Amino acid sequence: MLDNNGHLFHIDFGYIFGQDPKVKEAMIRITTDMIDGMGGQNSENYRLFLGYAFQAYHILRRNAALLITLLEMMIDANIKDCKPEYLNKMIGRFNLNMTEEEAERAFKNVLEKCIGDMVAGDRKSTRLNSSHDQIS
Repeated sequence: MLDNNGHLFHIDFGYIFGQDPKVKEAMIRITTDMIDGMGGQNSENYRLFLGYAFQAYHILRRNAALLITLLEMMIDANIKDCKPEYLNKMIGRFNLNMTEEEAERAFKNVLEKCIGDMVAGDRKSTRLNSSHDQIS
């Protein structure tokens, strides 16, 4: 998709609703091609990506009640691929029982694991800074 400013973005609704075709489900889908497209793990664009990821997570958490209500309505309307188990999975990923700082640490750990697992042959996690250090 393209936004009004010509920025390319992708929303994988099937993935959001739990339709991951891979045998091993990833918490966050990010590939080496995506990271390479940003200029690599040491690039400014990659640093900005991480900052935006933290910001987006905080925004989603702050709006969790609305998102949960919308998904509940979609389930009640019998919209294809919307199932209660996907709602429960989404609620769990919001970490609503945690403080903002605890949830950010949990999200950071998920990002580090996904990126560390994805980097070819490297099982070491890339260390990320907090959201406050990502975007200037």
